[in-house]
Amino acid sequence: MSSITSKLFFFCSLSLILLMTGCDGKEEAIPTYLEILPFELTTDYVNQGSASSKIVDAWLYVGTEFLGAYELPATVPFLASGATDITVFPGIKVNGFASLPEINNFYERFEVNVDLQEGEVTTIQPTTRYKESVVFPFIENFDGTHILDEDEDGNTNTFITVSSVGALENASGYAQLDVDNIEIEAATNVRFENLPTNNTLVYLEMDYKTDIQFAIGLIGHRMNAPEAQQYIIVLNTQEDWNKIYIDLTSELAASALDEYQLVINAILPVNADGGFSQEEGNLYLDNIKLVHFEQ
Repeated sequence: MSSITSKLFFFCSLSLILLMTGCDGKEEAIPTYLEILPFELTTDYVNQGSASSKIVDAWLYVGTEFLGAYELPATVPFLASGATDITVFPGIKVNGFASLPEINNFYERFEVNVDLQEGEVTTIQPTTRYKESVVFPFIENFDGTHILDEDEDGNTNTFITVSSVGALENASGYAQLDVDNIEIEAATNVRFENLPTNNTLVYLEMDYKTDIQFAIGLIGHRMNAPEAQQYIIVLNTQEDWNKIYIDLTSELAASALDEYQLVINAILPVNADGGFSQEEGNLYLDNIKLVHFEQ
C-alpha cells in the first residue's frame, strides 16, 4: 500500500470512528424517525356537519415529553426505541394567523403505541373526531334552504343563494355584487341563545373563497335594549377554498348578551380615485359551524 493510500485510509477510518463515537469515546445513540402524515377528521354528518378541516400542525408528545409543534406532513428525529407511546394533538392557526398556532381543543388527540427502531422511519396516520362534549348550535352546509337569509342592507337584490357552480362539496352559499348592487349584509334568521359568555372556548368554523374582502361579526340582543353589532374579522381575497377557525370567545365574554346572530358583510372595493377597482364581486361560503363545549 502506498504512503498516500495509507494516509487516505487512515483519515477515512478516523472520520468514521469520530462519527460513531462522542467526545467521551462512547458510541452515540442512533435516532429513530417518525413520519407524521396529515390528520384525517371523521364526523357524523347529520349531527356534526362536514369533515372539512384545516389541521396544519402536529403537537407531538413521545411518552410524556413534548417535542414540539411540527407543520404537517413532518418527519421528526428523536432518541427512542422499542414500544413507545406517541400522542399527537391536532394544531390549527386561529383566525387564520400563522402567529396564533393552537391545539384545536374541540378535536380529540391521537394516541398510538409504536415499535420504534433505531435508524428507521416509522409512519403514522393520525385521525381525529370531535369530542363528545362539543355542542353545535349552528351548522350550515347549504344543502338546501339556509338560514343566512335575513336582509340587513335593505337591498333585496343582494342575497346569499345556494349554488352548485363553484361549490366546495355538493352545493355552497354564493353571493354576487356589481356596480349597481355594491354591498351585501346578511344575518342568520335564527337568534342563538345560551352561548357561553364566561370565557368558555367558542369557535366559528367556515370554508370560503372570494375575490373581495368580507367581514364576519355578531349581532347581540338583550330584552329592552338596542341590538349591538360588532364585526370581528375581515377576510382577504382567497382564490381557492380555504378553511378558517374564528375565535369568538373574548367577544362573547365582553358583550355577555342574551342572544346572537351571525352577520356577514361585503362591499365592492373602490380605488384611490373613488371608482370601483372591480365591477363584480363573488363570495362563496360553506360548512359554517358554531361550536363550543357543554356548559
